[in-house]
Amino acid sequence: MLGLNLSEWVVEPLALKTLGGIAEQFVAEEFIAYADKNKPVSLYYWHREARSSNAEIDFLCIKNNKIIPVEVKSGTQGGMKSLHSFLETHPKSPYGLKISEGYFGNQPSLVEIPLYGIESWFHQK
Repeated sequence: MLGLNLSEWVVEPLALKTLGGIAEQFVAEEFIAYADKNKPVSLYYWHREARSSNAEIDFLCIKNNKIIPVEVKSGTQGGMKSLHSFLETHPKSPYGLKISEGYFGNQPSLVEIPLYGIESWFHQK
């Protein structure tokens, strides 16, 4: 399950190394819950392997006919290097979305929402 070692889960149920996977699973379930009920649900991600420069995006969403890269962070900290790399190489993506324990926020190329605010993003135009 999510690559978690269940024996470690019993000893340290909320160890920091497992929170990232749990946060990503939560977001995936929210994306499925708020998807169009008349269409099959597909979740996408992006991964680039380059010499000494790997990058990955947790989810790719389509909103208003635009591809939006989504990074999920289990805390409030964490680099956004892969997200910025994606935006630089995909100019038709207008912004990236960071979902974390942080607060709502807007920057020119980044929208930030807390884990509990996913539904509000789906209902925005």
